Amino acid sequence: MNNEKTKSRICLINPPLFYWRDTATTIMASPPLGLAYLAAQLEDQFDVTVVDGHGEAVDLLTPLNDEDGLYLHGLNLEEIVNRIPNDSLVIGVSCMFTSAWSLHRLLISMIRKKFPRTPIILGGEHITAVFEEALLSMNDPLILCVLGEGENTLKDLALFYDNKGPQNVTGLGDIQGVAFLESSQKVRSSRRDRIKKLDEILWPAWHLFPMENYVTRGISYLNKRTIPMLTSRGCPYRCKFCSAPQTWGTETYLRSPHDILKEIELYVERYHVEHIEFMDLVGVVNKRWTLELSNLLIEKKPGVTFSFAPGTRSEILDHETLTALKKAGIIRVMYAPDSGSSAEAKKIKKFINFEKLISSLRECIKLGIPTRVVTIIGFPNQTYKELLTSILFTLKCTFLGTNDIFINNFVPYSGSEFYDELKKRKGGFKLKDYSSFTIGQVESLSDEIPSWLLTLVRNGLMAFCIGLQYLLRPWRIAKSIIRLSRGEPMTLTENYIYLKFKYKTNFRFGENRLDYRF
Repeated sequence: MNNEKTKSRICLINPPLFYWRDTATTIMASPPLGLAYLAAQLEDQFDVTVVDGHGEAVDLLTPLNDEDGLYLHGLNLEEIVNRIPNDSLVIGVSCMFTSAWSLHRLLISMIRKKFPRTPIILGGEHITAVFEEALLSMNDPLILCVLGEGENTLKDLALFYDNKGPQNVTGLGDIQGVAFLESSQKVRSSRRDRIKKLDEILWPAWHLFPMENYVTRGISYLNKRTIPMLTSRGCPYRCKFCSAPQTWGTETYLRSPHDILKEIELYVERYHVEHIEFMDLVGVVNKRWTLELSNLLIEKKPGVTFSFAPGTRSEILDHETLTALKKAGIIRVMYAPDSGSSAEAKKIKKFINFEKLISSLRECIKLGIPTRVVTIIGFPNQTYKELLTSILFTLKCTFLGTNDIFINNFVPYSGSEFYDELKKRKGGFKLKDYSSFTIGQVESLSDEIPSWLLTLVRNGLMAFCIGLQYLLRPWRIAKSIIRLSRGEPMTLTENYIYLKFKYKTNFRFGENRLDYRF
């Protein structure tokens, strides 16, 4: 007779994404790294079901009612709720971005209607940053927030409910890193320590996700079989527009290059990946570690290219480092000064050495590595002089030979210093659901600069820089044509052209509009 207890079921949900029809970037199918790490941590003691609202319908765009040109990318919310197993002990929902909170909130309310007595656990950057607002807005004692890294906290919560039942709250506050409501009052437990030994964390449980949908779509601009990875956790900087300092602190922990290599080799064998996108909060920050990883990849030749998606710091990217990275397989270096003005950089706490950045950029271009320079316009305290300085800096980078100029409009992330400052303004501010880069006009949050001017600068300057870099280096036109003919776009321009054609053949549009307003 088998007396072994049947594993309780945990359901994890990855909500669909927002997408603007006039975006100038890409419809990316990016698998949720955080959720995959959580699933791996739970698997040994629970039966884990993942409802991937994005990955299970990567070719579906559903128009939304209240904004012309705004689409839901993935499953409809009703489809997601219907796929949740009825025997779920708890339901976890990933809530990463502030701009998508209204959609996530609607999804949570729909889950609650079908599962009135099941604990719903929320996690992600948005929840960690503004958990109190989230809890009070929903006023539900069976909704909990996981704060910060979730692997150990979520597992402790799942074990708590598995042992005591889903309605029991006695002792819930003893679990570190959680917040919830008790008698309509916020309760926050003690902070959980960061995970320092990253090599001991189980690799993402990608086998629970529709990975073929993801790797064939790719999250890079290369049209290669692509998968995301983390080489580190944390960021040592304190940029005012970023939520990382408040969410994570400034301690950064690195994985060992050997552990990274083993994970890459597994993905090459299992998913036949050709490219790795490292999704760290900040790219390379340690020269010795970067050289060690590069030399290991050069020696072992796993057969993949790679890049650091969020951008890198320029301080360590000298000739030695860039040469090693190129031999190891890096296909693009993205510099993220976020401003071209040294005065503004200090104001936003982006303490960057512009001389080293330009020196590194020159070296990168000399080595033939495609480059991208990213800036942000429309900070709340940006002046006309600072905007002009950023424009001149952008033009300088284009004359030097940068392949891509990428200009984002400022979007306040919950938990960032700017977000808190804007909330304290007279009348506050209205946060719209939009991407940080669309062709159409977006609302300016700058004190001095109007929306129409920001939109003109962003679209006009990017278009001018695209034309200028081809005019100064006409051979790049031939290279672009060749890459497009091979279906391997590299630059933003190539990606935009490629995807405009791909939309017509690879995407289907839902007929019924969805009203996502809560």
